[in-house]
Amino acid sequence: MALALFLLVSTHCLLRSSALITNAFVDAFPGDQAMLIGQRRVHSAAGCFKLGSHEKDGISPVEDLKRILTEGFKLLDNATGAPCKYDNKNITWCKQPRTDPLLGEQDREWYAELTGYLDNALARTDKSLPIVAAVWDSPIEADARSAQIMNVICGFGRLGMSKRFVLFAFDQHAYDDLVRNFPDTIVVFHPHMRKFAQAMSERTNVGYLNRVFKLAVAQMVLDAGRDVLITDTDVAWIRDSSEVLHNSGLEFAAMPDACAHDINSGFVYYRNTPQTRDLLYMSLSTWRESWFCGDNDQYVLNCGWKRAAIKGLNYRVLPRNSWVVRCSGTISCKCTDSLHEPGDTYGRQMFGIGDGYPYAYHTYGMSANYVNELDMLAALGMVYVDLKTGQCKTGHNEIAADTLAKQCSTREDGIIHAACGDSCKKEPVRAEALVADLGSLLG
Repeated sequence: MALALFLLVSTHCLLRSSALITNAFVDAFPGDQAMLIGQRRVHSAAGCFKLGSHEKDGISPVEDLKRILTEGFKLLDNATGAPCKYDNKNITWCKQPRTDPLLGEQDREWYAELTGYLDNALARTDKSLPIVAAVWDSPIEADARSAQIMNVICGFGRLGMSKRFVLFAFDQHAYDDLVRNFPDTIVVFHPHMRKFAQAMSERTNVGYLNRVFKLAVAQMVLDAGRDVLITDTDVAWIRDSSEVLHNSGLEFAAMPDACAHDINSGFVYYRNTPQTRDLLYMSLSTWRESWFCGDNDQYVLNCGWKRAAIKGLNYRVLPRNSWVVRCSGTISCKCTDSLHEPGDTYGRQMFGIGDGYPYAYHTYGMSANYVNELDMLAALGMVYVDLKTGQCKTGHNEIAADTLAKQCSTREDGIIHAACGDSCKKEPVRAEALVADLGSLLG
């Protein structure tokens, strides 16, 4: 009775009109190749406004966010490093979101079925902390991306998070491969998940289903009554920050992006509150013009976050010294004959969150082939799967606090890999060996 009542209430929140018809599927969902990986690490292709900085305390000034929403492309005249600023001149930045329900009345039955399935699937998980959810969209093959998803699964096992980590497969083939190779991992798939993602893709005009799927997963988990932390599969978890975020009292937190007015969609925490549900609703109700030059799901998420922040959302953009972005700030990919100095914030708590040491390292690269990034993780001691056997390595491998600072240093204790700058860059021999092992394993 309680479950039926919950499903009725949560479904009613989504279904108040018949405005949306969902009957189409997109079978191809390539990575966003337009967003070049190297360029993306340095700056946002859409442009960085000289407004809205959250670097001081993790909170962007409300008046600056209002200016971005109201003036939009006009502010790009003052933007730095914006290869798209002229392409975006004629768009409205973050159009006013739609106000109709996410789904129509005709979708009530199948969405309730989906929510019921997910509620049952999550019953196996630890309910004391947020669900940690990731999305996977491909069968397991002999390539670096597949090696990384196996590494991700073993990495969460290393941290003792197997009962809270849930992998959302995007299709039946990906689901079958994951369940066959990792029977103890909580993997979920239901055809209606893709149907919901397609509906949200049509609603937002975000064409890449594997991108909008992350927002759809967040919505589904909140509708199942749980808090959720969405992580990209190219985010290396050094330590578990779930409890830190859960105990912070924050409703919402996200990893910083290249621009000081943006958040990154690769690591996003949602506490299940009316405010975060409103944030997701506004994100999934924002139209992205087809000719917009810039992010996909991240663009509409940023629009929703800005509007929610103006309304009083209790949030923080996470400090860079603990939620680290590759090739930015003190974690440089440039070759040096010394160590990369970690800066005066290293080991110092920022914004009242964490302890100042790295929790997560966003490597980027899953939009491409991930070979150099896999080589980097291997060099840093962050590969936790034995690809010769397909089994997770045993033992809790601690990552030294200065490991990231040592990379791309030509000192005797430095760590050189394929993702370093040109002068000391190595061939990805570690990654090639790992992929070869995976190929032998798959036969």
